[in-house]
Amino acid sequence: LPFESVKPSLLRAFFDHLTSRVSTNTAKAYLVDLRVLYNHIASLHDFGENPFRKLDLARHSGRGLRALTAAQLSRIAALDGLAAPLQIARDMFLLSFALAGINMCDLFNLMRPQGGRIFYARQKTRERRSDGAAVSLALNPVAERLAAPYVAPPSSPFWLRFALEYSSSGAWLKMLNKNLKKVAKLADINVPLSSYYARHSWASIARNDCNIDIFDIAQGLA
Repeated sequence: LPFESVKPSLLRAFFDHLTSRVSTNTAKAYLVDLRVLYNHIASLHDFGENPFRKLDLARHSGRGLRALTAAQLSRIAALDGLAAPLQIARDMFLLSFALAGINMCDLFNLMRPQGGRIFYARQKTRERRSDGAAVSLALNPVAERLAAPYVAPPSSPFWLRFALEYSSSGAWLKMLNKNLKKVAKLADINVPLSSYYARHSWASIARNDCNIDIFDIAQGLA
């Protein structure tokens, strides 16, 4: 498909096709990914008017932007003397952020690092991606320090011990989100904090504070 044929009418037709199969927000997410790719190529060539400018691709959940500032993250990290459940919730939230916003379900099922890297297939998208949503990340020192108190016994293939202590990732996630609300209150952050904020915060800070290319961020979130 030549780039010259990517017109607003084609994009609207594709959007209509998607919304007959998935939710509106998911359809917009697909088009946002395409827009990132289009803009990346358009930055190297002159394609004229950008066809995506005529589309409203904002996703409306009614919950607002689920992202924290770097200052708010610092306040969470600075909390001291937390009770065990709150400590776990805080540490796992920061660990998710340190690992490029890894989903908590994927973190729960994560196998032990190999050669200083973690490897996993993102559960949410692996069925619909040709590469199986394979992810490989360097195990940075901050992530390693946060995970250290929770590493599973050597006999377990899992990296963290929670897969041995909870019946499912859903039960673990419920515990985390319940206690993250309390963590936010202690840090004087007026949001209904959940694990998903770590993912959004990573993307927001990477783009706005660190000037990471939006194409790389999109790849990290795919």
